[in-house]
Amino acid sequence: MLDLGSGTGRDCYICSKLVGENGKVIGIDMTEEQIKISRDFQDYHAEKFGFANTEFIHGYIEDFVDSGKVKEGSVDLVISNCVVNLSPNKPQVFKQIWKSMKEGGELYFSDIYCDRRIPTELQKDQVLWGECLSGALYFEDFRRIMNEIGFKDLRIISQSAVKTTGDYKLDQKYYSLTIRAFKLSSSEDRSEDYGNIATYKGGILDFDSKFEFDQNYTFDKNSEVPICRNTAEILRHSRYSKFFEVTEDGVHKGSC
Repeated sequence: MLDLGSGTGRDCYICSKLVGENGKVIGIDMTEEQIKISRDFQDYHAEKFGFANTEFIHGYIEDFVDSGKVKEGSVDLVISNCVVNLSPNKPQVFKQIWKSMKEGGELYFSDIYCDRRIPTELQKDQVLWGECLSGALYFEDFRRIMNEIGFKDLRIISQSAVKTTGDYKLDQKYYSLTIRAFKLSSSEDRSEDYGNIATYKGGILDFDSKFEFDQNYTFDKNSEVPICRNTAEILRHSRYSKFFEVTEDGVHKGSC
């Protein structure tokens, strides 16, 4: 798995315990001092967990594949916590993420989005950039960027309003979103109904009896849940496949 904007490595070390000795966690950060701190604790965590499975790379999230720092098509899971927001070239970041992922790979990240396009004068405000406000994408522009790259089906897991601080009077509304997006060539840009049914078998760590996939789908263990075809494809071809039974496609019944 890959953490973009890994900072001092805290999230990477949490994930390193989760992926185990057969997995690997790569952290990328543009700040050399942060990378140094991350690397300083590699031996400590290797001894604590019983395996060494972390790597920390000094680099930029706009070119980590093109620069050869991460192999194309090698990553199962990409995570990020309000880092893409700070990039001046967000489409390029998402293109690099797409390149890095395997077919069926998942992008699971949080960031701040806006209900309209940010005025040019606010985009030049360094304080608001630092507060992740001036760099926030209008959500519909974000959706269009992702669709063009290939991420055709975005799943919102959680959403909350962001309260702005300071003396600024901003007309825009900001939202903190946690999102899943999958690299699947079979995804359609709309949720279509083919009569698919999914049954969660349990087994996902900390979610044995119930798994909340997104705002629309919650799976109780051993219960049949009607799903759209895109969800069926995700559950068949991603890291979740071993936890679900999914029926074959039936006759198309229109959009969900």
